[in-house]
Amino acid sequence: MLQDPDGFRSAVDRDDEAARGAKRLQEEEDEALARDMDQREKQVEQDRQRQIHEEQLRRARAEQEAEARRMREELEVSQKREAMKLRQQEERLSLQKVQATTKPCPGCRWPIEKNRGCSHMTCKFINDSTPFYFSQILSIAYELVTIPL
Repeated sequence: MLQDPDGFRSAVDRDDEAARGAKRLQEEEDEALARDMDQREKQVEQDRQRQIHEEQLRRARAEQEAEARRMREELEVSQKREAMKLRQQEERLSLQKVQATTKPCPGCRWPIEKNRGCSHMTCKFINDSTPFYFSQILSIAYELVTIPL
């Protein structure tokens, strides 16, 4: 005090000033910590929102894939159904053509067709060497159709 009477400070003043400085440092540290915590919370929230969004995208993609798979399966079933109808129609037409252009063998009932040559025939499925003539088949077929059951 003797050396600088105007700048004299008591020990209490010095302690108060040190306490104010420590308090100011503590407040700055607290603010920095609060900013860091706030930044971390924001980052956590952003991560959480990103995960939610990614999960929604995954679900939507899975739903689209399931729908596409279901549509493909329906298309395949439809195509198989159409192919089966076409095959059945072709089979029906083929059977009608066979019935219209052939006569049944009197021995084994296998459809036979005479397209040229003589009318002499033998059945290769029945070990019967008895020949028959196409005209016999026509008369047998006529009898089968006209005989009431």
